[in-house]
Formats: sequence, C-alpha cells, structure tokens
Amino acid sequence: MSERTFRRYIRRLKEEGSKGILDKRLTQPSSRRAPVDEALGLVEKDRSRHEGWNVKHFHGWYRKEGGTRSYTWVKKTLQENGAVKKAPGKGKPSEEPGWNALGRDDDPSGCQPSSLGSRADLGSGGDHG
Repeated sequence: MSERTFRRYIRRLKEEGSKGILDKRLTQPSSRRAPVDEALGLVEKDRSRHEGWNVKHFHGWYRKEGGTRSYTWVKKTLQENGAVKKAPGKGKPSEEPGWNALGRDDDPSGCQPSSLGSRADLGSGGDHG
C-alpha cells in the first residue's frame, strides 16, 4: 500500500468513522450482472421445453434464439437453480500407497532412482580408456 493510499484511509477514518474505510466498490452491484428475470426465464425454458438436454446442446439452442450470455454463465445459472446437476470432480492426484513421482515403487523392471546408483558410480567422465 502506498503512502498516499494510507493517508486517504486515515483521512476517511477521521471524517466518516469505520464506514469510511470500507471499499465502496463491494457494495454496488456489477453493471454487467444479468437481471434476475433473465436468469429465471432461462431456467424455466430449460425445465419446460428442454428437459434432459445437456448444457452444450441447450446453450447452442439459446444462442440461436438470440441469447447473448456465455456458455459458462448459462451452465452456472442452470446449476445454481437445480436444473442441471454439477458433474463430479476429477479428484486429487493419486496418493495411493505404492506410487511415487516416477511410477510404481514395486516396478518389476527395477528401474528406480535408488537402483540407478549415484553420479560417483558413473566414473569421472574424463578418461574413457
């Protein structure tokens, strides 16, 4: 935080109290936010005419009918209103015992970092004769 910003906070704190230091941007709705009736209309269309469609097909129809919102917005709106189920997550990387960064610990090839030896085992590298 710059010194100038800090001084502004101090001045607003003295003039307006604790309300003066709140970020006023957070209290105003976004000008790009979709109207509630648009979101509800979208959900109603999905439930009445397009039951069982996946989001990809529904979004294609929505755009052909003159819809302007993005695929992500349509998907999120349908999921939030229970019209479409959210897909299960893919989960975390395997933490299963017996796995390491290079593969299985019990790899039958025996090609594991511990079986490769150290750099000292490879020789000096200078004289090949």
